[in-house]
Amino acid sequence: MDSIEDIERRSVDEWQAFLERLAVGDCQTNEKPIMPTTPSHLLDRLRNYIPVEYGAENPDIPLYSSTLITPDIARTIRDFFCTHGYLPPPRANMEAQRESCILEYDIFSEVQLANIQEATALISNFFPGTLCSFSLFHSRIQRYYAFAGPQEHVDLFAMTRGMRIPAEDSLCGHAVLHSREPFFMADASQDWRYVNNPFVRKGIHAYIGSPVSLDIDPADSSGDRQQVSIGTLNVCWINQTKESVSPAEYQVVAYITKMLQTQIRATWEGHRRTREARLRRTVLDFVDLTFDAERDIGPSRRPSADAPPTKSTNLTSFATLAMRAVTMIQATLPELQYVAMVDIRSIIAKVSRVVRAFVFH
Repeated sequence: MDSIEDIERRSVDEWQAFLERLAVGDCQTNEKPIMPTTPSHLLDRLRNYIPVEYGAENPDIPLYSSTLITPDIARTIRDFFCTHGYLPPPRANMEAQRESCILEYDIFSEVQLANIQEATALISNFFPGTLCSFSLFHSRIQRYYAFAGPQEHVDLFAMTRGMRIPAEDSLCGHAVLHSREPFFMADASQDWRYVNNPFVRKGIHAYIGSPVSLDIDPADSSGDRQQVSIGTLNVCWINQTKESVSPAEYQVVAYITKMLQTQIRATWEGHRRTREARLRRTVLDFVDLTFDAERDIGPSRRPSADAPPTKSTNLTSFATLAMRAVTMIQATLPELQYVAMVDIRSIIAKVSRVVRAFVFH
């Protein structure tokens, strides 16, 4: 007969292995997995579970202190599950790439948020009576940035744009881990992972979550581009179950998700071309300004009769010119999202007539 220590060790090992598979989306999306071994005293606690509003009272407690599933984290998650009656989703192992991707595509801009709202409204038209939304995962927090559906469903969850929920309570946090296909729950109230989740208790029983994935490096033209899921398009059936999703319904969800991904990228490409054009114009204006000023102050240039007398040397004039260039470029930087450095030593030293401009993105 196994000792208490043996059961505990095997339990932690099984929970760690299960969470590691879950974190990389290596679990079947439409099947309920077998619960890892759990000591009897914890199962007794689970059977006598009393609902508590964990999410409302503890929105910032990091159950997963890292993306790496350690034995201590596995034990913490197991004990949390047995205390609260639902499974907190692990953090994706590509979390850092997701954060970078959200900033690169400027997801928080009004243009991108409008793209997301349009896709959410469109998917709602194909699933009448459901609550549809888009969830974004940023800084270990889930936020809703779009929603559509009956007003009573919106009011039930008090949904607003930017509404924040703890990642530990998130159903979408499970779906975003499945980057290759939509995540479907037929009846969350009968699945050990979600049965006592706060959102399931409020009425979300059937659910589709379709990950929205983007290229980590959108400028990469190779055929081996990596992607990361930044969030999910969601369809929620309130107080009703759904035995299965038809091939046509899966196709609709997949097409609209693909459409949103394409639109987000197209918006990024448009902004990128605009930024590059403005940056080139700024540098070229500086070069033109440099040559014009150099001709004006050159030793062979004689001042006009009505020009005010000046004692400025060429060096002083070039310093003034440099400050004008810096001011001009600085005014452009907030829109361009670039850092610019201009090397004017060649102008001052008269070594070269070419302005060397270095721009770092």
